[in-house]
Amino acid sequence: MLALVDQAAADPSSARRLLQEAQVLVDQELRTERLPPDGYVYAGAETLIAKFDRVQVEPLPDEDNPQIRPLSQTSNDPREIKVPFDFLAEGVSAWAIPILPTWADISELKGIAEMGANTDGRDLFSLSWGLDGDNLYTSDGWRSHLEPAASLVGPRRRPRPLCWQLTRGRIINVWVRNLTNALNPTGFASERDAGWDLSIVVEFHGVKMEAA
Repeated sequence: MLALVDQAAADPSSARRLLQEAQVLVDQELRTERLPPDGYVYAGAETLIAKFDRVQVEPLPDEDNPQIRPLSQTSNDPREIKVPFDFLAEGVSAWAIPILPTWADISELKGIAEMGANTDGRDLFSLSWGLDGDNLYTSDGWRSHLEPAASLVGPRRRPRPLCWQLTRGRIINVWVRNLTNALNPTGFASERDAGWDLSIVVEFHGVKMEAA
């Protein structure tokens, strides 16, 4: 690629064609995913887990009711993970499992099953995490609110790369919000409340940084 650029500089009559060829090579390079096999690099030797057994939906924002929280916030209490040893988190993954309502009929259950288009249902909820009760932005350390899980974490078989060094005794706080009522705000034919409960798991994969 650099050789093509050098040739273009040396031969102005061919510069246009050579630079077009270089652009094609750049585009190909940017579109090529050089990823390791599933679970190879970021399936750490240790896993710290935050599990939410039954996360219910929260009221959707209403401009006529300012007391209702925006989608970027939650009234749910965080799960706490006490870091058991000095730990380097190399990746983070999460998933959601729908808890199917007993009132739904076959067509509604089919609609629920097809609602999550993102791998492991990561479009069905949002999350955030921080240390010792401080809600931190989960990408670069700045304070923020909940973000869609699909943009922050990877699926179980390919965790999102992370490099987060944690010391023994710190407390990881994990917040989640169920978004299924936002995805299906009109509800189903049975006219029950929109959305459904979720079981959510968030995992930090990494290695122990202490001597054995």
